[in-house]
Amino acid sequence: MTDGVAPAPGWYPDPYGSGAVRWWDGVRWTDQLASPPPTPAAPVYGAPTRRPLPADTPIYTVWIWLVAVLPLLSGLLLFLLHPQPLFR
Repeated sequence: MTDGVAPAPGWYPDPYGSGAVRWWDGVRWTDQLASPPPTPAAPVYGAPTRRPLPADTPIYTVWIWLVAVLPLLSGLLLFLLHPQPLFR
């Protein structure tokens, strides 16, 4: 607080090193001490957890193969049947 401009009155870390906060009245430090406010805990961010699938859930069904392969087959058929518009 020696830069020439006094900060506003309020609680500030104790400049005498007590680990508490001390009241600054706008002119000088007072004798009033208080315990420092608790620091908020940092939020814990992580990957969201997924629910495990039941053991009898089929994951390799015909629908998965259709969704994966059908666009590839249609693109291949378009290329083989009408290749001219692609190479103009």
